[in-house]
Formats: sequence, C-alpha cells, structure tokens
Amino acid sequence: MKIADIEKKINIFLNDPKIFNEDQVDMIQKGVGIVFEDVQLLVDGNKKIEQNIKRVAPVMDCVLAVSSAVLEAPINKEFSDFIHAFSEFVFNWNSNTYKDELLRQIPLFMNRFIEARNVMLTTTTVIKDVDQRMRDLSSWNPPAYEIATDYFEKLLKENEKE
Repeated sequence: MKIADIEKKINIFLNDPKIFNEDQVDMIQKGVGIVFEDVQLLVDGNKKIEQNIKRVAPVMDCVLAVSSAVLEAPINKEFSDFIHAFSEFVFNWNSNTYKDELLRQIPLFMNRFIEARNVMLTTTTVIKDVDQRMRDLSSWNPPAYEIATDYFEKLLKENEKE
C-alpha cells in the first residue's frame, strides 16, 4: 500500500472514531505523527533517525491501544481498513528504524487477525448463500425421478418373486 493511501485510511478513521475515546485518539494521533515524521525523513533521504525512548514510547502506547481495540471492540469495515493501514505502516516504520521485536509482532498479529476475520465473513456469506440455494432446491424433484422410483420398486418385487 502506498503511503498516501495509508495516510488517507488512517485519517479517515481517526476523524470519526467510534471505538476510541478522545484521549485515545489523541494518543494514537501522537504516535502516528511520530511515525509519519520518521517516514518522511526516510523518504527525504535522511539515514539517521533519532530513536530514543521518548520517541518510541508514544508509538508503543499507540500500538498497544489499537491492538487492545482489535481484541475487544466490534470490527466493522472502516476499522478493518484502518487496522490494515495502521499495522502495515507501523511494521514498515519499525523495520526501517527501531527494529524492535514487539513492534514487529503486534502489527503482524493485528493484520492477520483482521485477515482471518474477513475470510470468516466471506466464508459465512458463501455458506448462507449455499444454504439458501439448497433449501430452494430441496423441495424440487424432477418428475422422472418419481417415475424411476416406482419402476425400481416394481423391478425389486419381480426380482424377489424369481
């Protein structure tokens, strides 16, 4: 995903968050802001990005708040899109700057969790469709089948007599 798409999806969700309260949104925006600053420095060609606990701690708090919401909050399409963009963004930032194992694993977990949820939704939709089609077809029997059943029963009776 391109950085412009990631920024758009994150901002769309954070402009109207239904899951997070105002303090959580501020914390997430602070963490995302730090990540955007660092990514912009990388894009501009700056190879040395200052990474200290004061810069990484807000990002970690942000990631933990979002991962907690993934586990506890109801997940809709907008939140799913936000998680895909956010987790990819943090994962790539961490891979290029801080290289912390926890900041690598949590975004991977969130992304895979949302992917599994989306696959289950698709599967459920397909199964519901198949179930409805089977219900529609269950009462339908071709007329030839009923005749064949009667013919088969007569053949069985004649065979038993012999």
